[in-house]
Amino acid sequence: MTGRTRRRLRTLPLVATPEPPAFDTGPGPGKGAFILAYALTVASGILGAVIGYGLVEVQSEGDRGAWLALGALVGGVAAAGGVGVVAVLTLRAMAEWRRPRP
Repeated sequence: MTGRTRRRLRTLPLVATPEPPAFDTGPGPGKGAFILAYALTVASGILGAVIGYGLVEVQSEGDRGAWLALGALVGGVAAAGGVGVVAVLTLRAMAEWRRPRP
């Protein structure tokens, strides 16, 4: 083979090796913990809406339909957001407790 360069053919591995994840948390909390966190977040949103509705009902007079809806919306979002943050932090802590030590 004069004048020609010899090219190497690349061979693919027979078994693809999976790339390790950038941040492996190990075994996390079970499904029950996630379902409980979701249910409690929804329940707190509903109860927050009831509290917001009640606060506006007590403090206002006359035609207040829009204010009642706004009070319920703000109360529900605030309560669900607060419980959601606590639930995420709790689930992360549970995952950290189950992570094997290096």
